[in-house]
Amino acid sequence: MSAIEQQTWDAVQTLTWGDLDPHLVMDFRMALSEGVGELGAQGVDLNIGKATSEGVGETLIQGVNIEFSPIISEGQAEIIVSCSVAKRDYKTEMLKALPTYYYNSEVMNNLLEADTKELRRLEFELDTFQDSLFIDSVVENVNRWEQDLGISSDVSKPYDFRREKVKAKLRAVGTTTKAMIETVAAAFSNGEVEVIEDNASYSFKIKFTGIKGTPANMADLSAILEEIKPAHLAFAYDYTFNTWSFVEARTWQQVSTLTWAGMQTFN
Repeated sequence: MSAIEQQTWDAVQTLTWGDLDPHLVMDFRMALSEGVGELGAQGVDLNIGKATSEGVGETLIQGVNIEFSPIISEGQAEIIVSCSVAKRDYKTEMLKALPTYYYNSEVMNNLLEADTKELRRLEFELDTFQDSLFIDSVVENVNRWEQDLGISSDVSKPYDFRREKVKAKLRAVGTTTKAMIETVAAAFSNGEVEVIEDNASYSFKIKFTGIKGTPANMADLSAILEEIKPAHLAFAYDYTFNTWSFVEARTWQQVSTLTWAGMQTFN
C-alpha cells in the first residue's frame, strides 16, 4: 500500500530524514494504518490449467510504411518580462489642448496615438534607468555593475544570482573581518548568518541561521569567500534544518502535501 515498509511507530522512529525523503507525509500515515478483516467465500470453483504451444513460421514483409511522429523537446529558460504602466493619459491630455473640431479627426487621432506610444516608451526607459541605480531592482543593466566591480558576466545565471554576487562584492571592501564575512554571506542567503571561528584549527564555519536548508547560489559564495579570506584559513558551512519536534507541532493537513525533504526546510 505504501513505499514505507515499517508498520508501527516503534519501527518508524529508527528512520532518518534521508530514508523518508522520497515519500510524502500521506504515505507515512497510510503505512501506519492497521486493520483486521475477515474474508469469506462460498461456492468457489477454481480450475488451473497449463498449455504449451510451439510452432515454426516464416514472415515476409513487403512495402514497409514508415510513419514519423513529432518530437517533443522540453527545456527551462529564464524569461524576464518588463511591464510599464503609464502614469498619465497622454492622448487625452494632448487632445484637451486642441480645438474641439479635432476630436473626431482620424488623422489627428492617428497622430496622437503615435505620440502617445513614443511618450510611454520614454517613460518606460526612465523607469528602467531608475531601477538600474539600485542593485536590488536592476535587471537589464546588471552587466554594468559587474563591469565596474571587475566581475565576469555569466548570462547563463539568473538575475538574482548575479545581483547577489554584485552585492557581496560591494560589501567585501577593506580589511577582511568576521563582520565582513557575515555581511558577504548574508548577501547570498537573504538571511542572517553566524561566523564561528576555530583559531586552533585555522578555520571558520559559516552557519546559516536566518533560513533553513541550503542557499541556492553556494558556488558564487564559495568563490568570493576564497577571494577575500586570508589564504591560511579554511572554511565550512553549517546549515539549519527542522527536527522531528517540528513535525509534532503540525497537523496532517498542514504538511500532507510536503515531501520529507521539503519538511526539513518548511517554515
